[in-house]
Amino acid sequence: MIYNGEEVGTPYRLVFPFTSKKIDWSINPGITAEYKKVIAFRNNSMAIRRGTVASYSTSDICAFTKEQNDEKVMVLANLRNKAIDYTIPKVYVNSKWIDVMKGGVVDLGDKMTLEPYTYRIFRNK
Repeated sequence: MIYNGEEVGTPYRLVFPFTSKKIDWSINPGITAEYKKVIAFRNNSMAIRRGTVASYSTSDICAFTKEQNDEKVMVLANLRNKAIDYTIPKVYVNSKWIDVMKGGVVDLGDKMTLEPYTYRIFRNK
């Protein structure tokens, strides 16, 4: 769910019924581009849309995989306002993934540092 104005990083609160202020669609093109990438990936990923989920979350990191047929996706999201060292689940240590947002291949070790409020999306090679 995307809240009204969130996709452009609106710096002010939009109060329902959303008639008092207008969204400036040009203020944060980088945020809009990021949302478009995430939504396009979701629309093209059967694993994300219909896959079986397995949770690897901690109190600081929301972590899960979704799998459908031969496609597997891993999502890691830091829920805290500080960098967190996340221990990769043993089953995925030393595995290779494609970084959905940045491109390129990522070789997961046993830990990954996630900066405050950041996320990573990987899909299997």
